[in-house]
Amino acid sequence: MAPVSRFVSIDKSSSNFVVNGKNLNFVGTNAYWLPTLNSEADIDTVLANMSAAGVKVVRTWAFNDVHAIPESGTWFQLIANGTTFINTGPNGLQKLDTVISLAEKHGIFVVLSLTNNWNPLTLLNNSPNGVSIRGRKANPGKGSTTLPRNTLSNDFGGMDAYVREFGKTGKHDEFYTNPTIMSHFLNYTAFIVSRYRNNTAIFSWEVANDPRCGSSLPASPSCNTTTVTKFHVAASTHIKTVDPNHLVSSGNQGFICNNCTKIIPKPPPDSPPVIIPQMPDSPLPANLPSPPNSTSLSNSTSPSDSTSPSNSTSPSNSSSPSNSTSPTNSSSPSNSTSPPNSQSPPDSQSSPDSQSPPSPTSTPAAARPSASPNPLPPGARSVAKAKRLLKQVAAERKSILMKIRKLRAKTGDTSGFTRIRGKWMAPPTSGKRQSISPDQDFGPAFDGSQGVDSQDILNIPDISFSTFQLFPDQDSYGLNDPTLPAFNNTVNQGLAWIKQHAAIGMMVNKPVTLNGFGLVSQSNAPFFVPFNTTGSPFTSISGNSMPGSNSASFVTDEQRDQAYAMWLRAGLEAGLQGMFQYQGCLK
Repeated sequence: MAPVSRFVSIDKSSSNFVVNGKNLNFVGTNAYWLPTLNSEADIDTVLANMSAAGVKVVRTWAFNDVHAIPESGTWFQLIANGTTFINTGPNGLQKLDTVISLAEKHGIFVVLSLTNNWNPLTLLNNSPNGVSIRGRKANPGKGSTTLPRNTLSNDFGGMDAYVREFGKTGKHDEFYTNPTIMSHFLNYTAFIVSRYRNNTAIFSWEVANDPRCGSSLPASPSCNTTTVTKFHVAASTHIKTVDPNHLVSSGNQGFICNNCTKIIPKPPPDSPPVIIPQMPDSPLPANLPSPPNSTSLSNSTSPSDSTSPSNSTSPSNSSSPSNSTSPTNSSSPSNSTSPPNSQSPPDSQSSPDSQSPPSPTSTPAAARPSASPNPLPPGARSVAKAKRLLKQVAAERKSILMKIRKLRAKTGDTSGFTRIRGKWMAPPTSGKRQSISPDQDFGPAFDGSQGVDSQDILNIPDISFSTFQLFPDQDSYGLNDPTLPAFNNTVNQGLAWIKQHAAIGMMVNKPVTLNGFGLVSQSNAPFFVPFNTTGSPFTSISGNSMPGSNSASFVTDEQRDQAYAMWLRAGLEAGLQGMFQYQGCLK
């Protein structure tokens, strides 16, 4: 057991998070907008409601970069005229001070992310051509078609804000390699980290949200996994030099590339197998369903129904900070808030047998989740268990490939069945894969094309624990089984993704957290905004919608809740130490 400490630390014998000598396994939530709320009372109400719902950790942004001082609202750093300026005033870092202080008051730890991969500029009037955001108001007023500043998670500046000001090539990955940019980012990082290095309410520092080679700005052809890994080495070392008290994580999506060049030696799993207790006091549904089989999925006991369609969020953006969805409906700030249902971009959910989400009523009794599942087995966090999980995932993939080959032979179709979501998929790095592993055939999450090797990043000594995300409609996590409905494929790929990341953590004896997960539902689709855009593709601010879009492209609320329940259960059984819903609600 690790020495008793008031700071969150890691018990090396079990890979559990511990604080004050006790395990801290949790279900948390995301609320990037917390420092932008208007008043201390608003922040206090939100955190009080989260605490009442059992939330123990909240993840938020510790950055808010602007190119000109805004007329109103919160901002942390001015990046302009070849220099930077940090705002420590009442509408600057004092707002973050308030968030951390009130979180501590309510018994909540805070994960602070230091920058963001995403920062598109098409934010005014939903213009596709790009516009200036200089001096934009936090609240543009009635009748305006402009989204309020900081409404979306990608409207806080981030990597591309540095590149636009200090870069020479206009490529996103200059953020990782340009010495001037790195100097400015590390200076800001040191300022923030030193401000809170003795604060026990901080759970950990997160290097960046979803770092990768490509973004709102394109990647250069030279960017690859080693580029991003080397950046993590520099950033994590810098953070730990300034603050040895707190944990550090990457914040990456969790992309895997077995055959990509590794630059960090793999640490040995030097601890014996131990037993992990079930996560205590987690706000989970009482009855969790079993994984899906070859038929369509039925309704299940779930966190609870979503609120009305006007209260919607997306996996990376929300339509409004005040319109976040919660598993427990709340009509006023005084109502209790639980980690909200998250939504990610819609998918056609297409498969050879199904063009829309399967009807819940079509499920045979044998396929329905058990109303009273067996108690969760204790998880032995060991290399042996990791190998079992990886073997199970490999067997499932082999089975899918065999089915695809049979269908190809029968139909003559040579196109394959890799899930492609071109409308929302992140831009590729260079159009070519870096890995020659068989896993590369399962899509960009496995071939290095996004420039992220989460295994190599996790091997970095100053990276304390692993992070990954699960948004199946914005990123592809494998091949579709051609014999299953699309919704089943979505759920199954999520289950395999969770198992694989749990195993990766076990192999290097480090904890693993799922930093965010989500699906968009039919009722919330009009309010969804993908993470690399600034308006809803289905019902935009100006009233236009994407051609060909329809509500049948989305999962139902019941299917969404069922998927969440199964993913949460899979995380518990596989041995994740923490899971964050996306995102926390205001009401």
